[in-house]
Amino acid sequence: MKRLNILVSIVIVCAVALGGFALGALGSSSIAGDVDFDGKVTAEDALLVLRASADLDMLTAEQRKAADVTYDSKVNSVDALRILLYISGNISDLGNIGSEEGDDIII
Repeated sequence: MKRLNILVSIVIVCAVALGGFALGALGSSSIAGDVDFDGKVTAEDALLVLRASADLDMLTAEQRKAADVTYDSKVNSVDALRILLYISGNISDLGNIGSEEGDDIII
C-alpha cells in the first residue's frame, strides 16, 4: 500500500506540474470525481483526495461524496488513483467500479 501511495503522489505531482489533465466541463457539482466543484475532473481533484486521505485537508460531506469514486464509503488513495485513471483516459466512466479494464488494477 505504501508503494501505491508513493506512485499516486508522483503521478499527481507530475500532472499538476504539467498544468493538469483537464477533461473538460462535466456539469454540476455532484459529478463523481469533481471534488473542487469547478465543473471538471482534473489532477487537482485527485490531489485533494490524496491530501484528505493523508489527513492534510478536510473535505465537506458533499466533497467526500464526490471523492468516493470507488463507492466503498471511504476516501483514500485508491479514489485518487481512480480519478487519475479517468483523467488519463484509462477508464471512461467514474460511475461504475469494475466495469472497465483499467479498474482491474484497483479491485
